[in-house]
Amino acid sequence: MVAPVSEDIVTNGVHNIGPASHAPDIGDGNEQDLNVLRTELAAAAHYLQSRIEQDGLEDSIVQAEAAGDALGATNKLADAFIKALDAPEGPNGSGSLEGCMQELLVWVKKQCAMNDDLVDKICNGLCEGVSNGELRLRCMALLYNFVGEHHHAKRFTLLAATIALAAKVCLVPTIVDTVLPKLESFMRHWQTGIPEKRRMYKVCYEALKSADMAEQAFTFNVKQLGLYNGATEEELKTAEEPTIDVIVQAVRLPKLYRFDTLLELDAVKRFEKLDGDFKRLHELISIFVRDDLAAFAEFKSKNEEFLQKYEIDVAVAEDKMRLLTFASLGIDSPDLTYDMIASALQIPQDQVEEWVIRAISSGLVDGKINQLKSSVAIYRSTQRMFTREEWLPLSERINIWKENIGELLTSLRETRQASTAAAVEAFSG
Repeated sequence: MVAPVSEDIVTNGVHNIGPASHAPDIGDGNEQDLNVLRTELAAAAHYLQSRIEQDGLEDSIVQAEAAGDALGATNKLADAFIKALDAPEGPNGSGSLEGCMQELLVWVKKQCAMNDDLVDKICNGLCEGVSNGELRLRCMALLYNFVGEHHHAKRFTLLAATIALAAKVCLVPTIVDTVLPKLESFMRHWQTGIPEKRRMYKVCYEALKSADMAEQAFTFNVKQLGLYNGATEEELKTAEEPTIDVIVQAVRLPKLYRFDTLLELDAVKRFEKLDGDFKRLHELISIFVRDDLAAFAEFKSKNEEFLQKYEIDVAVAEDKMRLLTFASLGIDSPDLTYDMIASALQIPQDQVEEWVIRAISSGLVDGKINQLKSSVAIYRSTQRMFTREEWLPLSERINIWKENIGELLTSLRETRQASTAAAVEAFSG
């Protein structure tokens, strides 16, 4: 059997798809092994001929191989397999068809040395259709795993195609926990360049977006846009659509409260210098990063059509801004009265406790309600943005702590030395 390699991929709930999964033993290439392979080839050709009802297919494949034209035979087998994917299901379901795929890959690997054109043909054929979606995805993973791990560029292309295919056949959940977590380690090992990383993150972002996995899609979109920092104006122009989407999704996602990293992206910064919707999008995300509910209310009153255009639910956005505004109140003061909270959040006083509980449940603040005094004690509040201005006081405080700890250690050291000297003197006396 062919030993599995460290970069094999698995599609969760579909199939374990390392090279060793049911692949025929291709042996060392002696005549006995080749005869076994020829028997398997003939069986695969016979099955495909019945599946696509193409007379003479089996004979043409077997004759090509017998004439020493292994590449020609494998090409014919590949064409038939791809055609069979769209044919009516055979008597054995997809099992025999998957066996044909394994046999095909053994011939590609053993007899054709993983010929690039053949690999591309199989990849393109698998990715063209949508019928037999699970089988197509399993076969793509088999193809990826059969390509040697030292073929970095080919494996990159096949992995990107596999992710795109999962989206096309609506099977993205099968790769979310198995394939996507390995991307970073794969690309480090492959020493993937920035343009290729952008492409891979874009494929993942689009696949997750198509599957309505908004939070995961947002994460990959941020990774993609992060690779445009330092890019040229022309490159940044190509990233306008995902930049719009990352801002809109940041506002829409109900559990996302930290946005400051978005303002560090060159693709987002660029919008501030532009006109129209671009500038308004930058203004919107800036409000969610550093401003309060009053600022959002003013923006809303001037940009109702804009918010509708991007399908931003104003009520949801206002609730999110109330929580963020409350977090900022907690930074400014550890003791908040109901009046202060009601005024800042633009709510009646009888709703204050409800919003305090929501803020605590969201993880934005830790605090305690004092109903007798109609106040809230804030123990911790999330800093919404860390800029140089926020880091400087923290840095100064850390330096003071370091100096105090250093002085304490020196004092302890001197006390210990004095105690040791006194003990030695007393013992000597």
